Amino acid sequence: ASYLLLSLLTIAGNTFAPIFLRGLLWLMYRFANYLRLDRDGIRYALDHPRQMTTFLFDVRQTWMLFLILVAINLVQYFAFLATCLHRSKLRDHLSMDQIAGAGFFQTISTRSAGLQIFDMNSLNQGMPVLYIFMMYLSSAPFVSRMYISEENLDEDGQSRPA
Repeated sequence: ASYLLLSLLTIAGNTFAPIFLRGLLWLMYRFANYLRLDRDGIRYALDHPRQMTTFLFDVRQTWMLFLILVAINLVQYFAFLATCLHRSKLRDHLSMDQIAGAGFFQTISTRSAGLQIFDMNSLNQGMPVLYIFMMYLSSAPFVSRMYISEENLDEDGQSRPA
C-alpha cells in the first residue's frame, strides 16, 4: 500500500502534473459554490489553459497525455513482470507479490524520480535499456507541447500562425 501511495505522489509531482492540475481545477470548478470560489475564474482557466501556465493543457491534450503515460507505464511494468518475476536472485528474498508491488514502484520511480528498489545487476539485462528509453520517451510529449506553447497566442489562448 505504501508503494502505491508513493508511486501516486511521484507521478503527481512529475509527468502527470498537468493531468493532476487540470483535475484539481475541474474539482474546484465543480465545488466552487460550496467552497466559495470564483467559478468564472476557474472556468476561464479551464477554457484558456495556455494563458494560465505551460503546465495546463486543453481537455484533448490532457487526455492524450494521460493515455500516453499510462501506456508507457503499463509497457514498462509488464516488461518488468515478464522478465524479472521468476528470477532466482529476486525470489530468494521476496515473494511474488512483493516483487510485483515493488516492481510497480520501481516502474514509476525509476522513470520519474530516478529511484530504484532492485539492484540493476539482479534484473534482466534489457531492463536498464528499457528504463533509459522510457525516461526519454516519457518527457517527449510534455517537452514538445511546451515548445509548441511558445508560439504566438491570440487573446483566446489559441495559437496563431507566426
